[in-house]
Amino acid sequence: MTKPFQPVREDGRPYWQVIYDDILNRIERGELKVGDIVTHEALRGLLDGVAHHQPAIQAANHLREHHGRSLMSVRGVGYKLVAGMDQAGQATTQQRRSQRALVKASRVAGTVDHNLLSPEESRHVTQLTKGLAVLAGFAKMTAEKVAEHEHEINMLKTAKAESNARHRASEDQMADLRRRLDELEQQKAS
Repeated sequence: MTKPFQPVREDGRPYWQVIYDDILNRIERGELKVGDIVTHEALRGLLDGVAHHQPAIQAANHLREHHGRSLMSVRGVGYKLVAGMDQAGQATTQQRRSQRALVKASRVAGTVDHNLLSPEESRHVTQLTKGLAVLAGFAKMTAEKVAEHEHEINMLKTAKAESNARHRASEDQMADLRRRLDELEQQKAS
């Protein structure tokens, strides 16, 4: 009698766990830092030639959840270890993709030939089309608001930097005026 599930690897670890464990070990040993790339070749070697794309995605999910790091695909090369703003950029890329996918899904649903549907199916498809259009519109509006807020934040940062520079200049001018006043008082006293 065969068992319903037998691990493919002798050590019983799933492929994603092999990638995850290797990355964590390399980070701990200082061999892998944020910005470094784990090559496709290295991953194929870890998994004895087995396809590594899906296991790498799952390893990246675990890195995000448990270590605040992620893997970002570098076309034709491998996966870059990312953190901080690179992860935020990764999220922005995913957000844009999802927005395009919603628009595409809305278009597909909108082209369904209702003559081929029962009245119930037609109502369902109509609701689906409307729902997808609303989601796509909401995603677009949200992206525009986020872009506005990012622009405003950048303007505030620039204004703060300019204000700090003016403040420093004013302090320098005040110090110069105090020095000159002290010199005048010394001349007056002599």
